[in-house]
Parts: sequence; structure tokens; C-alpha cells
Amino acid sequence: GDEFTVGLRFRVAELKGSEYDTLLMGHDGKHWLAVECSKRRFCCADGKSKATSILDHTIPLNEWVVVFLQPRGDQTVVFTNDADGFLEAGVFEMALKGSKLDKMGWAENEVHIAEVMLWPRVLSWSEMASALPATPTPEPPKLPKPPRPRSSFRGQVVDTSGGGVPDVQVKWGKKKSAVTDEDGGFAGELSDAETDVPDDAASVGSGGSTWSTSSVISFRSENFAPALHMPSAPSEAQRRVCG
Repeated sequence: GDEFTVGLRFRVAELKGSEYDTLLMGHDGKHWLAVECSKRRFCCADGKSKATSILDHTIPLNEWVVVFLQPRGDQTVVFTNDADGFLEAGVFEMALKGSKLDKMGWAENEVHIAEVMLWPRVLSWSEMASALPATPTPEPPKLPKPPRPRSSFRGQVVDTSGGGVPDVQVKWGKKKSAVTDEDGGFAGELSDAETDVPDDAASVGSGGSTWSTSSVISFRSENFAPALHMPSAPSEAQRRVCG
């Protein structure tokens, strides 16, 4: 008919050569819509007269593009979408009235056609814009997870009289140790990755304990027998330990 709207959603994956790849072709040899290979521009051609009409609009590679064709007197107006939104890309100096769609995707290069839409009337600007597929909202970038703070503990080694015991070697985690100060005090940190225990504590924690083996603390001093301590809660790691 004299009034129509043709819509096409396509994607150009690769373009080589100096000719053009046809997306829509009529029965009369008119290439309704083609892509000029050298500069990736919209093109319309008449196979019989060899006349061509090219628009100064670059088509992106590997992106879905929607284009609409409508008659405008002896011309054909082209609408499309890009990063800035819906727009009029230009006008082909060629009419498509009387031509019937015969072929799709007549191309030597890799061109993908997702859908063809036909209306027996001239759609309004808002109707064409609303027919565009919704652009998915990009997901916000994932923020890196903040490092988990290490669990810290402190304690004091005392004798049976309550006095601090200095120079006691305290071991925990994976090859970490400290020596008590003159008041018997000590402090340290535990990371989630530390699950090994000192050799002196290997026999502890295997009897169905629900606590991480990294919580086991061993004590060694020349004046006292070796001792072990497994706190029942993180806060109890700060309590005083008798040697």
C-alpha cells in the first residue's frame, strides 16, 4: 500500500568488502535496507537501475539495532535508535511503494536478523519509540567485600597464688607464638584461615569438639608442665589462665 511502516531488529557481527549486505529485499530487485560494508552505513539500492542512496549514519558492530522505514512522498525515511535514543537517521532518495518483501538477510558477511515488523499504516513517533525493546538496566558494579577483621585475644598466665608468670611461650594457630611479659600478660590475633594447631595441641579438639582448632592455645615454661586451653567463647579467650 501507499502507507506502511517496516520495522527490523538486526545485528552486524562482521563486515568485509566494498559492496553492501542486504537485510530486506523486494520482489522487484529493490534492496529496501542494506548495510554498506566499507563504512557500515544504511543503504538502499535499486538492482535494476543500479541507483543507490546512502545515509551518513554508522551502524555499530555486535549490537542489536532497531530500524523503521516509512514512505515520505518519493522518498523513504529511516528511523533508528542509538546510545542517545530514538532518532531520524535520514531519508533514502528512493520510494518503496509497490515493492513486496521477498528476501531477508542476503549477505556475504555475518548479519543476524531477530525480527521483522510490518504495519499497514504510518506509525507515529511515539508508537515507533514504544515498539523498541526495553534496554536492560545494567547491574551496578559489585563492591569488593571488606576484609574481615581478625579476632584478637589477650590473657595472663598466673601461678596458683595469682601472680603473673613471665617468659611463658604461648602458641596458637599456625606457627604463631608470643612470650608473656613480666606480669604474665600476652596478646595475639586469629584469622579465619588459621585452622592448624601446634604439635603440642594435636591431641586436643579431636573428640567431637565444636570449636575451631585455631582456638586452641598451648603454654610452655621451664617451671611448669605444658598446658592447653580451648576457650568456649571468643570473649573467654581474654580470661586469666593458670599455669
